[in-house]
Amino acid sequence: MHQDITNRKQVEEALKEMEVQYRNLFENANEAIFVAQDGWLVFLNPMSTMMIGYSGEELMAKSFTEFIHPDDREMVINRHSRRMKGEEIPFPYSFRIIHKDGNSKWVEVNPVLINWIGRPATLNFMSDITDRKRAEEALRKRDILFKKLSSWVPGMIYQFMKRPDGTYCTPFTTEAIKNIFGCSPQDVREDFSPIARVILPEDFDKVINSIEDSAKHLTTWTCEYRVQIPGQSIRWILGNSTPEKLADGGIIWHGFNTDITERKKAEEQLHASLREKEILLSEVHHRVKNNMQVISGLLDLQARSSGNPELTGMLNESQSRIHAMSLVHEKLYGSKNFARIDLAGYVRTILQDLFQSYKINPGKIDLIIQTDGDVYVDINKAIPSGLILNELISNALKHAFPGDRYGELQIIIRETKNAEIEIVVRDNGLGLPDDINIHQPRSVGLHLVNGLVKNQLDGQIEIRRDSGTEIRIKFPL
Repeated sequence: MHQDITNRKQVEEALKEMEVQYRNLFENANEAIFVAQDGWLVFLNPMSTMMIGYSGEELMAKSFTEFIHPDDREMVINRHSRRMKGEEIPFPYSFRIIHKDGNSKWVEVNPVLINWIGRPATLNFMSDITDRKRAEEALRKRDILFKKLSSWVPGMIYQFMKRPDGTYCTPFTTEAIKNIFGCSPQDVREDFSPIARVILPEDFDKVINSIEDSAKHLTTWTCEYRVQIPGQSIRWILGNSTPEKLADGGIIWHGFNTDITERKKAEEQLHASLREKEILLSEVHHRVKNNMQVISGLLDLQARSSGNPELTGMLNESQSRIHAMSLVHEKLYGSKNFARIDLAGYVRTILQDLFQSYKINPGKIDLIIQTDGDVYVDINKAIPSGLILNELISNALKHAFPGDRYGELQIIIRETKNAEIEIVVRDNGLGLPDDINIHQPRSVGLHLVNGLVKNQLDGQIEIRRDSGTEIRIKFPL
């Protein structure tokens, strides 16, 4: 008896081919696949042995719970029991297994209820997620550290975003936003308006314009502005952040906001105090100058009425010295800096006054003033320096060019590399007589110069008599 079994043979061949394909998938899978029944492994692929470290015979010789970490064992058994009873249990879930080498591994299991040889069982797909868990733990610790650090920082750490459509939001901010803007991080995650509402209208345009400028040029955003939470006083905020271009065309800023209200109050108090001191110092210099002018006027009156030419000359010289000191206060009074004076500017002014006082024809003496930029001295050195220059220039104008003699007067003021001020008064006139000792002078003027240089300026003085007279003075700044 013959029968056509072609269809059956084709089905058998297809089944054999399918079995080979499934076996290849099963044996070469990158995750462990096993069947668990009554707590025992009854079927498993090679990856199961590689993941746990035991051979197939060792794994099937013990209850699977023995390979579960003791701390996770009760949870796994409970979930398995409930699933076998038909309860809906969320999956996948993770737990730790004990490798043969004694180390624990994190695995994620996705179980499926099946019927195995006529009895209930679970088909389990298990993946090694140890690296992922370590990364998650590192992130968790970093988040904890970040939260601790941000809670210690008095300001507000944030991310501020300009979307491609031009709207703003704050996707991340620390809890400090409550103290600064009176809202929660959730309030501003998708909407900028809770922040915009508390910025003072007078400062709002400044804030937005500076943000737009930062977005346009991708430069650091820095802005001081005022906010007022309802029911609270106005406070100053300093915002500082760095922009970053996003792939979708938006821009995100990473930054920091600080409440600088107390600093602003302190600055305002300091500025007010400085203004008061400037007004006070200005008034002091003004009054000193006026008092010196009164004294100078009295000396002038005495000189005119004395009838004694020698006494008149002495009174005029004293008047000139008072004028030199008064000029220092006049310069300080008209200066923005009450602590120091520009010597070069002082010299130019005093020369004009002395030329007029001694009625010197400007064409008679060539005047050369040489300075290395602005040379400043403080008020303690300004007055003695002014008196010294007054005496030296006066002596040159009175004695160096008698009669119709023409000549040159050179004044050099510079700062040396040794942090010293050097003043040189040089003329090509008759020259200082040989019998005059600058260190032990007989005249009041040179005695005054010598005393001021040594006692008040802590400096040095030297004289040269070649082709006229040169007096060189150095003193520390």
